[in-house]
Amino acid sequence: MSQSQLPAAEAPAAAASAIAPALEDFRAFVGGVFPLYHSGEEPLLLTLDSVTALSTATCVDERTPFSLLFRTPEPGTYPAQGTWEVGHPTLGNLFIFLVPLGPDERGMRIEAIFT
Repeated sequence: MSQSQLPAAEAPAAAASAIAPALEDFRAFVGGVFPLYHSGEEPLLLTLDSVTALSTATCVDERTPFSLLFRTPEPGTYPAQGTWEVGHPTLGNLFIFLVPLGPDERGMRIEAIFT
């Protein structure tokens, strides 16, 4: 199968004023599906593989820095690095900066860092 990288999307300006999520907001949803919306087509379904605290220090707003690791169902289809609209039935829609890390035997690994 050929590689199919989705083009980067631009987040609306309103997303910048949204309250930043915290590590605890995602922990309960490891293994859950987060649709990534792009170009009005069917969403790309990302699975949340892990939530990892990055340090014991807290950010200015008292949050712990953390990373999210998502996976795509196939290694050949993935979003370009950039800000994407990602949904969840409980968390709602979030605009998250995603970075493709590379494929492994379970799909393409995609990371988001929150500081």
